[in-house]
Amino acid sequence: MIYDTKIMTDRSFPKIIFCDRKLSFVGKIPDINYKKRYTVVFVPMKKTRHVMQHLLYRRLSVLCFYYSGMVMLLFLLSACGQRERGGYVLRGAINGGGRDTLFLHLLSSGRLLPVGMPRDGVLDYAGEVLAEPLEAMLVYRRDTLVPASPSFYLENATITVAGDRADAEQVQLSAVDAGGKPVELLVMRGNTPELVALSQAFNWEEDSAPIERPSNLRRALAKYNRLVAQRKQRISQFCQRYPGSAATFDLLYSHMPDFSVDELQRYAGQFGEAVKRLPAYVTFTNALSNSSPIEPGAMLKDFSLPDSAGRSHSLSAFRGKLLLVTFWGSWCGPCRSELPSLLRLHQTFMNEQFDVISIAVAEPDTRSWRRLLRDEHMSWTNVLGGGRQWLKDTYHISGVPYNFLLGPDGKIIAKHLSMFEVEEQIKHFIRQRRAKEV
Repeated sequence: MIYDTKIMTDRSFPKIIFCDRKLSFVGKIPDINYKKRYTVVFVPMKKTRHVMQHLLYRRLSVLCFYYSGMVMLLFLLSACGQRERGGYVLRGAINGGGRDTLFLHLLSSGRLLPVGMPRDGVLDYAGEVLAEPLEAMLVYRRDTLVPASPSFYLENATITVAGDRADAEQVQLSAVDAGGKPVELLVMRGNTPELVALSQAFNWEEDSAPIERPSNLRRALAKYNRLVAQRKQRISQFCQRYPGSAATFDLLYSHMPDFSVDELQRYAGQFGEAVKRLPAYVTFTNALSNSSPIEPGAMLKDFSLPDSAGRSHSLSAFRGKLLLVTFWGSWCGPCRSELPSLLRLHQTFMNEQFDVISIAVAEPDTRSWRRLLRDEHMSWTNVLGGGRQWLKDTYHISGVPYNFLLGPDGKIIAKHLSMFEVEEQIKHFIRQRRAKEV
């Protein structure tokens, strides 16, 4: 043993003994030749602490280097294993990314997976095997998460992306492809910049100020409806081109009101097991099996809903009248824009066997709804409906405002009309009725 000394040893490299005086031993030390096995360094007692700190930092740096190498090795082995097991792979080029780390944001779980810093703009990332397709985004993380691209689907395939960093925080993807199938959701949904701009202009949730009522509102809404019709055409073309994909299902589920039940059922039979495991698919099929077609000529499903005073109202109570059924929300900008037109239509044609019933949906605060009924002089029948899921499951409607025009027999004449189109339908109905009376 070492006697009467202050000793510290560093075991990382060749043995070193630090002491403040000469080594002295009691008895013999068999099989040890300390001059050969140890390097002896004499250090004054007062400097011992500084030497110990130096050794500690040195040891930690060695350990960090060692473990970082191990982590990198495990990552590479894991990536290779994921490729071999058939997980998803992200490849492509993102130019102008700099030294910022790119993350893969899984929208369903909120998980952030570090993709890394694409070297020279080249992206190559191997992910785990997915039990079902997942919607994801590529984001750059600084102080907060900023979307780097529109969302796209992750599937167990090689997904190729291409894009450029548009500014200090965002990347604009120009292409997303998975084995010949485009999986970029914003493009597939047909949300053209023009349509997005119109939607944002009407979006009450993003603007707390009183909504403007421009004189050209009718033309703007008509233009919006034309763009929505063009979007449906694009969705139909995509569904025919890529039947059975997760992206196709997303399109159909997001735009159920735009399609007939027959169309939806025809597409539903084309999906594979991966899509059928999606929770939304169960909701989708249940809505189809429990509903009748919501098309012109069909009956709209009846309801019994309360008004602001608690009295119940049903569709069947309006039989014998031309009835406009509107779904809306006090939180919805386009809905509130239609209120003056609804008031004018109701006052103009209320004596012509025409009536209106408005169903408010997803109201977070019924006080706002009641106050709006009073402030906007909504003298027609107003009732309180359920939430967004109730609206989608019962009437296949994924967004408001939405309306149905019902004939005196309760059958659907038309749906999803602008206020201008509603007025034309009312005038046509009145002309037909008067022609029969002559």
